[in-house]
Amino acid sequence: MERSTSGAWADGAALMDRCAARDVRALGELYDRTSAPVYRLCLCVVGTGALAEEATTETYRTAWREAGSFVSQRLSLDAWLLTIARRAALAVAATEGGSA
Repeated sequence: MERSTSGAWADGAALMDRCAARDVRALGELYDRTSAPVYRLCLCVVGTGALAEEATTETYRTAWREAGSFVSQRLSLDAWLLTIARRAALAVAATEGGSA
């Protein structure tokens, strides 16, 4: 089943290929296009803006490190990135005493 993507998540495979090739501009583009939903998810998990910012930062660090593992045929960019964000937020909440 092929998924239709639009907006922030469009062209995810090409963007992640560029990140995997260590194109720093691609990481900036990924952040610009997707940081709002990533931050909102992190905020829902941790409950405070400061912890959500920390989790969001960790999300993009992880995405940068793991960009080569993104396989668009298996998972959409939104599912992949939001899974990373949820894990980062839970880790921050556990470490910082957030409301997870």
